[in-house]
Amino acid sequence: MRKEQKIIAKTITCKKVEELISDYLDHELAAELNELIEKHISHCSVCSRLAYDLQLILNSAHELKDVPMPEGVRIRLHQTLAAKLNITFADVPATTAMAKTTLV
Repeated sequence: MRKEQKIIAKTITCKKVEELISDYLDHELAAELNELIEKHISHCSVCSRLAYDLQLILNSAHELKDVPMPEGVRIRLHQTLAAKLNITFADVPATTAMAKTTLV
């Protein structure tokens, strides 16, 4: 059962809005639940502020540019993963750990 199906009442609490706010902002909720949250937010300054602040964060995150990982960090990451998972990466120098599988 989806979490929004558990809500039967025609009102919603601040706690429930807080739990569902990410799904609401990502447009992942059923229409009826979406309406309940919108109605609550229109009357609750605390939840309204929460939705506003989170939307600002989401908008800022969408504007971020991809930054390439420094080569040394990438190699160390792959070496650590290879050692933990007992694998190798074709483009990364092997460490002292022997590997059974190669990933490209």
